[in-house]
Amino acid sequence: MIDTITIRQSYKQEDKEKLKGFFKDKLILKSDTKYLDGIKGKNLIGSYANWVFYLGDINFKIVGSLTTASKRNNIYNSTYEDIKLAIDELKQLFCLNLDNATILRVDVAYNFILNQPVFNYLNFLVCPESFKANIHPGETLQFTRKGIVVAFYDKIKERAKSKKLPQPFKQKNVLRFEMRIRNEGLNDIGLSKLSFGELSNENSYLKLVDAWFNRYLMIQKKKKYAFPQIESISVSGLKNLALKQFLGTSTATDYITELLADKSVTAKQRHDINRCINSINLGQCTSSKLENELHNKIRMAYCRNLSEVSY
Repeated sequence: MIDTITIRQSYKQEDKEKLKGFFKDKLILKSDTKYLDGIKGKNLIGSYANWVFYLGDINFKIVGSLTTASKRNNIYNSTYEDIKLAIDELKQLFCLNLDNATILRVDVAYNFILNQPVFNYLNFLVCPESFKANIHPGETLQFTRKGIVVAFYDKIKERAKSKKLPQPFKQKNVLRFEMRIRNEGLNDIGLSKLSFGELSNENSYLKLVDAWFNRYLMIQKKKKYAFPQIESISVSGLKNLALKQFLGTSTATDYITELLADKSVTAKQRHDINRCINSINLGQCTSSKLENELHNKIRMAYCRNLSEVSY
């Protein structure tokens, strides 16, 4: 489930020649570029397979996908053993010990083949409190806050922009649920820090998998209600029926949230509107086949990953 990672570590000056030799002998060099934003020095950049290596004056950085390293394509899902193998291979490739390198970013992700087009599943996911929604209609839904990005997107569209699709995924509906955790977001998932050497540690891996699943559970889902009965054959009865029907739609939650967030709405108006909504009996909530399908597949992926880790 661990995909893209970014790691960084400072190095001793006596290791600089060893690092330069590694870049020259092992990597395809891309450039020798000055740092941006007025930072002195140069950044040597090289690549090996899907990994990109950066060598600065005082530290080095490595960016790449553990899933791609093990599966050759991150449209496939990696297992715990895949991740451990990819970590070991990167350690063997590099010229210095990476165990203490700091994790700047780690992505926990899984791809799901679903019955309907991906955008149908994005429509019922509600942005959690303290997060900000970033929406690309029909393709991507992102919820962001400091150090954490929760993303749902069409993996086929994303993949097809730059690379060919493997045959098993052609004509499929593939939703990717991804949580990107930067260094400052680790406290959010119960980790004060995380080193590269700890990524293959069972406890650290389980915390990342738990955080991924728990974040999905914390996302509210829009509900639909069975069509309500009219209270009386009258204008007021019709108005009440129309209000009930509106409040039972998926667009009502978004509309009311935006309305109550408007600074021109007074505290009394906000109170009266909430009181009115809470007093209305919307009837029986209807079961959503799409929500049930997605929830069951995410839960199964979570349980499968837990079972892969031996205690």
